[in-house]
Amino acid sequence: MNPDRVILVIVLTILIVIGANGILYLSLRRGNETNMVNLTRKFLHNARNPWQEEDQSLQELSRLVADLNSPKNAKSEDTPVNNELNQTQPGNPHAR
Repeated sequence: MNPDRVILVIVLTILIVIGANGILYLSLRRGNETNMVNLTRKFLHNARNPWQEEDQSLQELSRLVADLNSPKNAKSEDTPVNNELNQTQPGNPHAR
């Protein structure tokens, strides 16, 4: 392993730990124990599932795409607009 990368990982880990403890210390020093409890709960919840919001957004997008692709929403290809577009496109063998 590259010693520079090992040192970088160690330094970043130490900074994250010190930063998290500093934030917790400052929150307790201000006397906001309820905010501290809520902050800790939110942190632990996000640590267990860090991409929850993105997953929910992707699930909604998937559902909307499935609704668009469902047979009840599918339009016939022989609609007047599609026929008109097909007839005016150059190189179309069905064009007039």
